[in-house]
Formats: sequence, structure tokens, C-alpha cells
Amino acid sequence: MAFGVRRPGVFWLGVFCAMALAMGAGCADKQAKKAKHVERGSAFLEQGKAAEAIIELKNAVQLDPGDGKAHYLLGLALLRKGSVTEAFGAFSQAVKLDEGLLEAHLGLGRLYLLGRDAPKARERAELVLQKDPANLEAHLLMADALMVEGKLDQAIEFQQKGLELKPDRPGTGVHLATMYLLKGEPEKTEEVLLGEIRKDPKSPAPRLALARLYLITKRQGEAEKAFLELLGVEPNNLAARRDLARLYASQGKPEEGEKVFLEAVAKEPKRSELRLALGDFYAALGKRDDAVKQFREARDLDPRNLAARERLADHHLAQREFHQARAYVEEIRKLIPGDPGGMMLEGRLLLAERRYEEAVAGFQNLLKQSPNLTQAHFLLALSFLGKGDIQQAKTSLVKCLELAPNHLEARELLADLHLRTGAREEALAQAQKLVEKAPKNWRAQQMLARAHMAKGELQKAKKALEELIRLAPERSEGPYLMGLVALAEKKEDQAAEMFARALALDPQDAGSLRMLVAHLLKKGEDEKAGSLVQEHLSKSPGNPRLHHIKGALMSALGRSQEAEESYRKAMELDPTRPEPYIALAMLYARENRLEQAAAMYSKAAEKDPKAPAPRMALGAIYEKMGNQAKAKETYQQILALDPDFPPALNNLAWMELQQGGNLDLALNMAQRAKERAPDEPAVSDTLGWAYHLKGLPAMGLPLIQEALEKMPENPTVLYHLGAVKAKLGRQEEAKLALEKALQAGQKQPFPEQGEASGLLEKIKKDMGQGQ
Repeated sequence: MAFGVRRPGVFWLGVFCAMALAMGAGCADKQAKKAKHVERGSAFLEQGKAAEAIIELKNAVQLDPGDGKAHYLLGLALLRKGSVTEAFGAFSQAVKLDEGLLEAHLGLGRLYLLGRDAPKARERAELVLQKDPANLEAHLLMADALMVEGKLDQAIEFQQKGLELKPDRPGTGVHLATMYLLKGEPEKTEEVLLGEIRKDPKSPAPRLALARLYLITKRQGEAEKAFLELLGVEPNNLAARRDLARLYASQGKPEEGEKVFLEAVAKEPKRSELRLALGDFYAALGKRDDAVKQFREARDLDPRNLAARERLADHHLAQREFHQARAYVEEIRKLIPGDPGGMMLEGRLLLAERRYEEAVAGFQNLLKQSPNLTQAHFLLALSFLGKGDIQQAKTSLVKCLELAPNHLEARELLADLHLRTGAREEALAQAQKLVEKAPKNWRAQQMLARAHMAKGELQKAKKALEELIRLAPERSEGPYLMGLVALAEKKEDQAAEMFARALALDPQDAGSLRMLVAHLLKKGEDEKAGSLVQEHLSKSPGNPRLHHIKGALMSALGRSQEAEESYRKAMELDPTRPEPYIALAMLYARENRLEQAAAMYSKAAEKDPKAPAPRMALGAIYEKMGNQAKAKETYQQILALDPDFPPALNNLAWMELQQGGNLDLALNMAQRAKERAPDEPAVSDTLGWAYHLKGLPAMGLPLIQEALEKMPENPTVLYHLGAVKAKLGRQEEAKLALEKALQAGQKQPFPEQGEASGLLEKIKKDMGQGQ
């Protein structure tokens, strides 16, 4: 072999060795880079710089996806930034890669607990305790999970063990005291807290908890002393100052409460948190101008102070000063574009402005970023409700309650929506849970009473209302609902007494006034009814609902001009309410002023575009005017909002049948209407007639008979019954039904009168030929 020719085997051996050396050097380099990223990420975590830590640790896991510890540290950083979902993913990946990473298991457990999944949190704690029986954090996680499940004795046992493992760990003893308080043992709570204070007299947490315990147990003198002692130990403790100031205010000594803050402000005039706290105190006292002044001071002291801007935006929002509120919201969004508080405020502003579509989009964006924000789910439900989307509102409320079962507003609203949609059992179930969560809350008892009333369970409703009145004797709602129960029991005088009692408690209670006026009219006491309305109007001339009631009274008395004036006054005082427009439209319709009625119903529909009632009435007016195309268009607009709205389906089906239109389409719409409104007689009649016209009279007959049971004097239904029976060959019964239809038609003319008369003559003739 000539010089310079190398053997192949030796050549490739050299190549492989070179590659191996290069790869080894590359791996070492990667590991070194990863280690640096982990080191820097850990340092940033210690410094509280979560965003910077996330960047470093994401680089680390990109370099080495199999490093469980790096995933765990990334989870911690994400959690500190508030990215709960991503943190959960990082912890999950960490334990998947390294079963022995106990800290990651505990991190997952805490996140399960945050999502109210106590059993899964407990599973993680048990797993850690099996591997490390003396693990302090596992004992504390187990205690918290058991507490959430309501197993307080076991929770206390694990918390006590945690305290024994590390007696000086901050917060452990105070948390144990909280568990005893939840168990209903205030004496034991006090004993634990006093023990914690003896261990560390300078620790503020047990002193604050003790002072608050005294507040809860109504030992106000001892609470005041405990707060003052805490401020002696830690003068800048803002929580203690807040609570002490509130205590003084509750005792009728607001000046003393103000002094608590002013003393601190004098010592630390540039501390923005003090200004905010003082502003909150003023706001609670109703001193809005003083509150705003302090919030502005806080903002000026700290140009990046989000809390001050949020308070100012809140203030203007409460005053419905939307332009000023938006200015502060925009400042917040500019300072921190993705700030959840700013996004929440913007959503609330859009909701207040009735920009429901934008509010829905805003809250949905916020929840993509922070899916566990309970209040965002609740406000999203309100936004859906504003759009008229009750089903989506219910879905958001259910999610809200999954995250926060004690969110009373959400549960009350969910129960109310179930009532509105006829889901009585579901409404009662939610109302019972509401009372279970808050037995001393009068609104909970009110909802329970309403749910029982909806089911016709009047005695149970009365029991709930008696409790409502006991809990809130100053509220008008109890007597008002008692009045409705009495009406249902046909005890009209007793009902009137209740409505009068409600009105005495709240002279602005339009519902009670309306019912009392109706009672007086029924008794023929027209002048007394008029005097009563005028008395309340003289006290509250700016109340649009009272002018509406006067309009209804004048209408009932046949005084149309005065009724119209009152309805128009109600519109002027509150142009956003559709009710006076509807009432005036009804007045015009009764007087056969159909063009004016249609105009008013159109305005009512503009005021509440998602409400079907004004459009349904408008469609009926168009039908009466003979404008079938407009009527059909109006009903179709309703179905565009709610494709299964029974009255619109029924009326469209009826129009198709009357005009000789598409029978299959009419039958389909009538069937859908029947599914949604099975007890509505008009729907049963329409469906029965559709079957008859399709050549299926045997299927139509029971439906028309069902309608007749609820409308025995309706000439159209009687005509339909006669026609169907004639088709089935039951001539005698058909003749009888048609005669009744024509007799009823003398009092209530009906459009099918000619057909009924012609069919009757034919039947008589046929029967005469057959005799």
C-alpha cells in the first residue's frame, strides 16, 4: 500500500472518536449553561423577581427537558407571578420526571386545594408523608385539606403535629387557633393565641388574631386593649389600625377612628398605604370627598400606585361618572397592560355602561389569563345576563360556585335564574344551599320563600318568611312576600294588611303600593286608591315607578289622558326602563290606536333589545293591523335571539297554517313550541290543528281537547274541535262543538266564524240526508 493511503477501519475509528469527544464537550457545555440558568433563576426567586426567574428557568428546561428540579423551580416562579395553570403544568411535569421531588408534590397539593379539590390535595400530602413522615409542609397541607372537607378534629390533629415539628414556624399556631374557632371553641382559640404571644411577645400575627377574636366574641373593651398593645409593639401595623378605627366607628366614635389614622399619617406622611386606608375609612363613613382626597394623595406619593387608581376608578364608577372612571382605568392599563385588577375594572365599567358584548369579551380574556378569578366568573355571568343569554349566565355562575361555594350573590342569582326559566326544583336546591351556607342572611330566606312559592308550597314559604322578618324586621321584602302568599290563599284583607305594613317600612316600595292600589280598586274604593298614590308621589316626585303606578290607576279608571301623561313622566324620569313604554302601548292598543301602539312597542324593544315580550306584543299588533309580513319579521327577530322561544314559534307556526304556507315547517315549529311550553293551551291548539291539516286528525284531537280544558269558551278552539271531529266522522259531536263556537263568537268574534258556520250547515245537511 502506497504512502498516504490509510486503512478504512482506522479512518472511521478516528472519526467516531472525534464525534464522541465533540458530543461529550457539547453535553458538558449544555449542562453548564443549564446550571447557570438554574442558579440565576433561583437567585431571582429569592429576590422576589418572578418574571426574571421565569425567563431563566424556561431556558434551563429548554436545554434539559428531563430536569425535574428545574421544572419545579419554574412552577414556583409561575405561581408567584399568578400563572396558576402554567404552574400546575410545571409541577406535574416535575413529579412525572422525578417521583422523589416531594416539594413538587406539595406544590401540586396546594394548587389542588386552591381549586377546592381537597381529596386530591390530601392524596399528595399522604404520598409525601409515606416517604417522609416528619415533613412539616405535608402535615400542614393535610390539615388544610381536612379543614376544607369540614373534618376539623382531624385537621387540628395534623396542624398540632406541624406545630410540634417546628414550634417557631410563623403562622402555624395562629392557623391552629383559626381551626378551633371554626370548630366553635373560642376559649381554646384564645388559649392557643395567648400561648403564641408568650412564645414571641413581639410577633404581630397572634396579637392581631387575638384582638379580632375579641371583636368576633363581642368583647370590645378587650379588643381595643389588644389592638393598642399590638400598636405598641408594632406602630406601623396597618391591619391593626384599620380594625381599631372600624371598632371606634361601630361604637359611634368616628372621630376616634379618624385619629388612629391621622396619628400615623403625621408620623409617616409619605406612606401611601396609610393614605389609602384613611380613604377607605372615609368612604365607609360616606365621606366621599375626603376619601377621594386621600386616594389622590396616595397616587401622587407613588406615581405607579395601582391601588389608588383602582379606588378612584371605583369611586367614579359608583357615581356613574364613566368618563372619569375610564381615564383611571386607562392609566392602570398603561402602567401594567396585563394587570388583572385593571382588566377587571375595565370589565365592570363596560358592564355599567351596558356594553355587554364588550364586557363578555373582556372578562373572557381575563379568565384565559387567570381562570380561577371567582369574581370575574360572576361578572361574566352578569354580562351574559345583560345580553339576554341566561344559559351562558348560569354556566358562569356554576363555575363561580365551583371555585367559591360560599359566594352568596352567585348562588342567589343562580337560584333566581332557575326560577325565571321555570326550573323550580333546581331553584329550590340552590335556595336550600344558600340557607345552609348563610342561615342568618335574610336574602337567603327570601330566596327560599320564593322557591317554595313557585312550587305552591305556601306553608313552607311562610316559615321562611317568618324567619326573614325575624332576621330583618326593618326590611319591606318580608311583609310584601307574605302579602303575595296571603293572596295565593285568597285571604285578600290579610294580604292588604301585609302590603300596607311593607309600605310603612319602605314608602318607595312600588310593588307593595301597586298591590295595595289593586286591592282598593277591587273593593271599589277608587278615591282612596288615588289618594294613596298621590300621597306617595308628593313625597317622592322623582320616582318613575310611582308615576307608572299612577298611570296604571288612571288607565283602570278610564282616564286615558291622565294615564298617558303619567306614563310619559315615568319615561322622562328614567328613559332606560321599557315598562312605561309597554304600558302606554297597551293603552293605545285597547283604544285601537294601533299605529301608536306599534311605535311604543318598538321603543320598548329598543330599550331592552334582548327582551322578547315587547317584540311579541309588536308582532301581535302587526297581525291585528293586517301587516303579516311585518309580524312574521318581528317573530323571526325573536327567534334569532332565542331559537326555541315558544310564543314566537307558536305564532309563526299559526301564521303558516292560516296562510296556507309550509305545513311541514309549521308542524316542526309547533312541536318545538310544545316541547318548551307543554302546558300552554294556545300551543296545544296550534299543534293539534297542524296535525289536522296534515291529514292526521286522530293525533290532533287530544291536543285540541287539552287546549279546550283550559280555554273552554274560546270560539277558535271550539271550531277546531268541531272540524277535527267532523273529519273523524263523529258528526253529532262535531255539530255540538260548532254550535258552541258560534254561540261563543257572539260575545267574542273570531276570524274563522264563516268557516265554522259553513261547516255546521254542511254537517246538518249531511245528517239530514242520512236520516
